[in-house]
Amino acid sequence: MKQLIVEGTKKTPHVELNPDGHVIIKGRCIMENPIPFFDPIFNWVKKCTSSALNVDIQLEYVNTGGVKQIFTLLLLIKDNSSIRDVYIHWIYEEGDDAIFELGKEIELQIKLPFGFFELSGDLA
Repeated sequence: MKQLIVEGTKKTPHVELNPDGHVIIKGRCIMENPIPFFDPIFNWVKKCTSSALNVDIQLEYVNTGGVKQIFTLLLLIKDNSSIRDVYIHWIYEEGDDAIFELGKEIELQIKLPFGFFELSGDLA
């Protein structure tokens, strides 16, 4: 697997998918049509042969379409038979109850191990 890096913008998150199993999603996810943005990311996950993934998700804001894509991404990770060990680091800004609760809700539905990390200050 090759590394895939998608640079973030004001509306899209920075994404790093590394062959060593470290995945980073950081920033805002507020595009009107997130499917074209996430397609290469989904394809990378489907082809991933790493036995373990550590996924750092650090969102400052995400809209409904973005939530659906993050959910789909985590389902693809869960369904990839090569990936046997997955750990999600859900990182949120101190006091951002909405992003924290979103992570809790996704954790309940996906049934993958999550760790929740509250950071003080801006996530940018």
